[in-house]
Amino acid sequence: MNDRGEGSFNPRKATTDEKLKGNIRRAARTIQDYALCNEWDWFGNFTLSPVYRDRADLDGFRQDFMQFIRNCRRKYGDIEAILVPELHKNKDGWHMHGLLRGIPVEAFRLFGLKEHIPKPIMDKRRAGDLVYDWPEYRLAFGWVDMEPIKNRDAAARYISKYITKSGDSTAQAIDLGKHLYYVTRGLSKPERIETENASGGEIPEALPAGLVAGRRYEFDYGEVQWFERPRVGSPDGAGAHKDCTAVSGAKSRENAS
Repeated sequence: MNDRGEGSFNPRKATTDEKLKGNIRRAARTIQDYALCNEWDWFGNFTLSPVYRDRADLDGFRQDFMQFIRNCRRKYGDIEAILVPELHKNKDGWHMHGLLRGIPVEAFRLFGLKEHIPKPIMDKRRAGDLVYDWPEYRLAFGWVDMEPIKNRDAAARYISKYITKSGDSTAQAIDLGKHLYYVTRGLSKPERIETENASGGEIPEALPAGLVAGRRYEFDYGEVQWFERPRVGSPDGAGAHKDCTAVSGAKSRENAS
């Protein structure tokens, strides 16, 4: 966490495949947690033009992009973001994918059907989807496309998979000591909830049914552990009651299964 309240995840250099995979899994889970615990307006793909920037300089990209967001806050108010860097397929530079909120649609320009734009974007526009240019970003960095988020859950899964699906890119980022993701200040995180003294070993209504004592369960929105704990002053375990400890992946999603 820096002095501006912005955070990131930067694991140490992996020494084994197992450690590398563990770092990647934790980063993907954290990204999904942030994505599910917050509201988002836009999904964006952000590139660097070699005319403006050194596309191989990820640190410079991150610093300048975060400063760009801070500048936009002065104009539009509160803006938050999750950004995930990815190497180009030819490994000659970096681009980013991100979720953003707080930027008004008036800041963007809808791509026209007669423009010379990449085929995937043209196909979306012809299908009636809304895909926007962000002129302020484009003039400072390079090509960008922005789409309104229709489904937060799908967007959360999609952006977290950039880390797991881009194995070579992610491994190189770790090997170079680079961050696997960047987040701005002000994002909500998963909350830990505890339910005690559940009568008769019944599962609290706020949690999925069918839990078995002593096991840990993982769901799309978090993880749950159901166990027995002896009451104070009952060394033989008599009068044990049920505790459920849940680490929720989204504030409003504790009952998802």
